[in-house]
Amino acid sequence: MELIYGPSSVDVSEWQQARRECVTATDVAKLANGGASVWAQLRSEKLHGSKFTGNKYTLHGQAREPVIADRVKGDGWEHNQHLMLWEQDRRFAATPDLIHDAWEMVGDIKTRKREPKFPPEEYTPPQEHVDQVLWQMLVTGAQAGLIITECYGEVDGVMWPEPNLYEFKVEWDDERIEFLKDTAVKFLEKADSYLDLLLADYATELANYRVAKDQKDEVYDRIKKEAKAQGAPFKYVSEVGSVSYTKSKPMEKFDWKKMWAEHPELHEVMDGYKSTVEKEPTLRVTPAKGD
Repeated sequence: MELIYGPSSVDVSEWQQARRECVTATDVAKLANGGASVWAQLRSEKLHGSKFTGNKYTLHGQAREPVIADRVKGDGWEHNQHLMLWEQDRRFAATPDLIHDAWEMVGDIKTRKREPKFPPEEYTPPQEHVDQVLWQMLVTGAQAGLIITECYGEVDGVMWPEPNLYEFKVEWDDERIEFLKDTAVKFLEKADSYLDLLLADYATELANYRVAKDQKDEVYDRIKKEAKAQGAPFKYVSEVGSVSYTKSKPMEKFDWKKMWAEHPELHEVMDGYKSTVEKEPTLRVTPAKGD
């Protein structure tokens, strides 16, 4: 089998552009395990590029990948950063994290948060991760794959890797690989409506907003914890910004429920001040559930 190399991820812009022209392992795993909005979202990213620049979890994974790759080098693995194209259809591509000697096996590096009830030695990866490796095997001609997982702990936003690595072997699966190939072809041949693309963009921005909000709220809670430890009133000012923690003043609250109960005659008075106002049509945008 001829191996066809594309750009290296070292050249991020060229690598990303080449990926937009193909169905990658990440793409096909999303398509095979997601619904209509996932398909439309991916179509939008292929057309316009992705605005997602990463969060602390993806950045942690990116930082750990070369470290983990270096740890397993002695076992015959080499760290790969090149996009590779399938010789039978160059629209199918993958960038396996690891390549074993003689190309007999590919490897994918994952990082995940250690959960209280999670025994890594019994870990079965999600189908999406398995599908990524199966696609890498198809593109490269490897007959087996390995998912190498490193767990990390996290306290107050600080993340640290645990020492052990956990392996899950992926065997060649003709039926599943044919399904992935059919899925990729359907995606390449399917056209989405303009509104579907807009809905996909909206769902992406909504997801990004929620992630950003969660991260902002987490940092805010840590600042609040520090301010509480100082006690109110407290103020801190530096070139980076400022923090003020002050006691709140009592606020007056009008009891409308009590007023209406004690003075029902006021309803008639209020009716004399009512008027009809034309309003703009209501727009409700609801991304598909479960994607």
